Amino acid sequence: MNEKNDSGACGSCGGSCGGDEKIAYEAGNIFQGPYNTYDPEEDIFTEGEIKDGRQHGEYIEYYGMDKKIIRVKGSYSNGLLHGEWLYYEKNGEVIKVDIYNEGRLLETRK
Repeated sequence: MNEKNDSGACGSCGGSCGGDEKIAYEAGNIFQGPYNTYDPEEDIFTEGEIKDGRQHGEYIEYYGMDKKIIRVKGSYSNGLLHGEWLYYEKNGEVIKVDIYNEGRLLETRK
């Protein structure tokens, strides 16, 4: 999913960014700050933060644009998945928890 958001940024990783992937404006400038994307085919809305062109900080995916039901919630550290990532059913039930340390999967709980 590589769509521009309201702030002009391009690209989203949907929970799978590697540390070398950067998100930039079309003009080539490195993006900083909050971003969001929407995938109309799957009806998934995402919110996150960019620092030095990489995802950094909290990341949330929602079922639908109304942002009432969380699909995935986790954090990035310099473009790498870090800490606890929770995956939810539409009814709010946690279906999986992944624990990462700077991009490396340490544990999966179901």
